[in-house]
Amino acid sequence: MNLVNITRIKYCLIVIIPVVMMIAGCEKPPGISIPESKWKQGQGDLSDTIGSGDYSYNFRTPDEPISLPLNSSLEKTEYDKPTEKWFGKIGYGIPLGTMRAGEVYTVSLFGHEKNGTVINRDIRMQLTKRKDFYKKKELITKDTVHVDTVKGEETIYISDLPHVENTSYLFSMEVLDVNGKVEDTLVGFIYVPKLEMNAEMRMDQDVYSQSDDEATLTLENSGPTILSFGEGYVIEKKVNDSWKTVPLNYDHIDIGIYMDPGDHYEWTIGIAQLDSGHYRTVKTFSAGGLDLTATLAAEFKIN
Repeated sequence: MNLVNITRIKYCLIVIIPVVMMIAGCEKPPGISIPESKWKQGQGDLSDTIGSGDYSYNFRTPDEPISLPLNSSLEKTEYDKPTEKWFGKIGYGIPLGTMRAGEVYTVSLFGHEKNGTVINRDIRMQLTKRKDFYKKKELITKDTVHVDTVKGEETIYISDLPHVENTSYLFSMEVLDVNGKVEDTLVGFIYVPKLEMNAEMRMDQDVYSQSDDEATLTLENSGPTILSFGEGYVIEKKVNDSWKTVPLNYDHIDIGIYMDPGDHYEWTIGIAQLDSGHYRTVKTFSAGGLDLTATLAAEFKIN
């Protein structure tokens, strides 16, 4: 179960970190001063694709980050908007984000008051299968539990997802009053993809001139998983039939990116310091919320 704060392309977390890369400036910078014989070994044989590269799954993501409970877009569903009468008063943990088929999940509440937070309410929980994310397709489970007082962290519910891949769900938790009326609502989006990555990485040209300062690197995600990566990359050069890491050390602003199936992402690659030779841009990424990782390399030459 993924409870980590993540975002897709339009939602970015920015941090400053050192990486092995270069940034093209307005003036052409000097070449690399460290001799090639002292460069670190590269990453060996790498492909520019993973999977078939043409996987297609009609997957629609919500208008909000999948790692956060839905809020502003709930009017597109059958659920009431949150009132924060309860879920602003108590903490919670619900299943959301990318998960595996058949994965067991838990629902937790957190009482912040020293002697416990009194609730004394029924809480209704539903798992519903979705079509185009917002449209309800099928009710999977519906259960109600009564919660009296929550002291610290307490697990109030345990269940599991169906053993079905390439589908999506909404999990809802609703606090009910004595008449069964909804007092507060919490809803999370769950995406269950097939456990594979299909992606391709390429440069915009096969050959560049030494007068070129920049190149464009493109990563395409054919799905079904959501890809996760940062802005950093590595450039390697083939030296005596062996790949070596070009020592281009700079600080840069790194952006945590989540890319949906069917999307692509582009980097501007600085090549001003590179002399003639056979190069490749190396990039590592993972399937968001899953333990799948891949490293691809897009080759190019400078004449």
